[in-house]
Amino acid sequence: MKPMKTDPVTRAGGLAIHIPASFTWATFAAPELPARVMDRSAIAAVQAKVDEGASFVLTGTSGSGKTTLAVCALHEHARRGRHCFFASEYDIGFGWGPALAARAVEVALRCDVLVVDDLGWRDSSYGSVATYVLAQRRERERPTIVIPTPYGRRNDSRDLDPQLEWYLRDAVKVSCGTGRWRSALENAN
Repeated sequence: MKPMKTDPVTRAGGLAIHIPASFTWATFAAPELPARVMDRSAIAAVQAKVDEGASFVLTGTSGSGKTTLAVCALHEHARRGRHCFFASEYDIGFGWGPALAARAVEVALRCDVLVVDDLGWRDSSYGSVATYVLAQRRERERPTIVIPTPYGRRNDSRDLDPQLEWYLRDAVKVSCGTGRWRSALENAN
């Protein structure tokens, strides 16, 4: 897997925010937002979680709007003066190479709001790094938005990494659409 192409810094309301380059348009005020989210009630649910400053998990099938809503949330947090960072589990682990991996972990731990994309597959050599980051952020009560890899996007024989099940089981979930991943997470409770 290659690291997601991101702008080093995008300006949102004059504040720095690190997000995927193809999602710079994604704000709650964007006119195209309702067409990009499968379950439109998820938009209001994510806005409410941002207002609460809560951590949450975005569930849904590929293309259901999870990443779009996560970036909308980051834009809103940045508008409110918070430092925001978007990275995949791979990016936080080793995606940028050994020298930058330590820096990515440092930023992921220190930023005010973090999105971790593509989280949670067994046999991931970088999952333990993500587990550490999530545990530290939870202990420090820093808002974290998690987007699990939709079931079936990679090898169907892989299950959730057991080290990450505690986070996904206990987190507040916002559904962006239906699918097997959503069912698996709901049945975990």
